[in-house]
Amino acid sequence: MDVHQELSQFVLPFEETGNIRYLHSSGHATSMDTQIICNAVMPKNGIIPIHTENGEAFQKLEFKCLILHLKDGEIFSL
Repeated sequence: MDVHQELSQFVLPFEETGNIRYLHSSGHATSMDTQIICNAVMPKNGIIPIHTENGEAFQKLEFKCLILHLKDGEIFSL
């Protein structure tokens, strides 16, 4: 029995009772989750948004720490 068959057999009873919900998670934190984590951790050097096409949107949130915006290829030293 392959993994897909095993998973199907495991899920079937939950589907029949309606006790299953299908979700998708991208693995990326929402901007609100990022804000909550940063405000809890309070990084002393701030945060640098990466892997985003709209890093400036971070300025609209209520971060308690510095938000640094680097240009492509720019080096940040601690």
